[in-house]
Amino acid sequence: MNQDNSSALEKLRHVVAALQHTACFSHPVTRFATIETHISIILLTGDFAYKFKKPVNLGFVDFTSLDKRRYFCEEELRLNRRLAPELYLEVVTVGGDADAPQLHGEPAIEYCVKMRQFPFAAELEQAMQAGSVTQRDFIKLAQAVARFHEDAAIATADLPYGSAETLRRQCLDNFRMIGGGIPGLNLTEQLQALKQWTEGELNRTEAEVEQRRGRGRVRECHGDMHVTNMIWRDDRIQVFDCIEFNATFRWIDVMSEIAFLLMDLDMRNRPDLGSAFLNAYLEAGGDYGGLDLLRLFLVYRSLVRAKVARLRAGQDSADETTGRRFTQHIQLAKKYIEQGGSSGLIITRGLSGSGKTMITEDLIPLTGAIRVRSDIERKRLAGLAATESSHSRLGEDLYDKSHTARTYERLADRARCILNAGLPAIIDATFLKVEQRQSFQLLARELGVPFRILDCQAPAEILRNRIIKRRETEQDASEADIAVLERQLDAVENLTAGEEEYAVSLDTQQPVDGQKLARTLGLPLLHSN
Repeated sequence: MNQDNSSALEKLRHVVAALQHTACFSHPVTRFATIETHISIILLTGDFAYKFKKPVNLGFVDFTSLDKRRYFCEEELRLNRRLAPELYLEVVTVGGDADAPQLHGEPAIEYCVKMRQFPFAAELEQAMQAGSVTQRDFIKLAQAVARFHEDAAIATADLPYGSAETLRRQCLDNFRMIGGGIPGLNLTEQLQALKQWTEGELNRTEAEVEQRRGRGRVRECHGDMHVTNMIWRDDRIQVFDCIEFNATFRWIDVMSEIAFLLMDLDMRNRPDLGSAFLNAYLEAGGDYGGLDLLRLFLVYRSLVRAKVARLRAGQDSADETTGRRFTQHIQLAKKYIEQGGSSGLIITRGLSGSGKTMITEDLIPLTGAIRVRSDIERKRLAGLAATESSHSRLGEDLYDKSHTARTYERLADRARCILNAGLPAIIDATFLKVEQRQSFQLLARELGVPFRILDCQAPAEILRNRIIKRRETEQDASEADIAVLERQLDAVENLTAGEEEYAVSLDTQQPVDGQKLARTLGLPLLHSN
């Protein structure tokens, strides 16, 4: 830091210290405290926090002029209001002078962002440790993030963001800055393997990266979506503190954004939450094609964190945990590149109300499998939301032979994306016809993966009761009613002798041991808390 910036930083610290008098504020103050990061100083007052930009230039961030600090305060407000409007309140001018600063004073000597303050216990990490947060909460978060990505601005062709060249530079910069690692930690072999794999993946996926950019999958994202930047508030997970200071870090492929959270949950030994989140995100947005890039982004995100640990290791503030974090992130990245191929293609078979969706929902966080639901994909093909009614008549409209054939073609395309990404696929559909089941068996054979049929069974009267209860809630994607069930009962085709070899039959009236079922289906179990 040059002399001018050092002097400006000391002046800012003086301003923040001078503000720590209750008379400076129009609201009650519980107590004053400050938090200082490498780019910010945050003044806590009790109900509200005031976030100042430090006058620093670190290469990737430049707050050295007052105009820049004003601009980036305004950007922080604009960008974070997309996901956390209740937290980000306004940009506040600070007038007066360094000895007697005045909030909302003019002319401005500083700017800050006024935020709603939250207690330490509200940090998502604390809420997770307290057991307040469930898989269902991460499913709701995934649905909110999918909506956020859908509404986010799209990178135009004239912008460099998200290009294959930009991604290559970002990935390889990790290795350049990590160098030989932290002295005393012999990870040279792992780093060499990771670099070789990364370069290979960058070459393999170059065309796909550019195609996704052309399809609008590079958007103005949050850019820093991980557990530390989330809180538990009003019985939901809320994301805050996005990247405002560097557009390149924010305008990214949406799958890179998702990978950051998944990697962070893996580091916290909660892959079950990551699996629930990923499935819900894909079901909400339909971006199954992005799975081909997921491993590359997971490795990249883990190495970004390793790079940060490497940089901190050279600072006075480094402690004994820095080396451990560095090692853990290198090991996690290595685990990603060593993960084997798909463990198989599983299709369900069963009448409406037989429990297919409920049972496969339980398998997702246990196994990391990716599920695709015919009820959702059928509506997506018609431009409808999952729970939106199609107002179709029995056997007509969205449920005629043509639309059904298109739906199963879409399911096959989705299965191919999942399996090619090296992940197990579960296709949740009735699969009442031999022809439908055989086409997926052929797909599994083509891709060289195991094939299983999860045959869900229950008496007709139980099915009728379940459908009636489900229709009362109107919260499920399925539109099946009693008339649909009666038609299915007449049309269902039994498993052939050849299919019996691949079938796992399940009486869904009885409690299901998810782990036992996963093993029977040949699915690996995730290890989590």
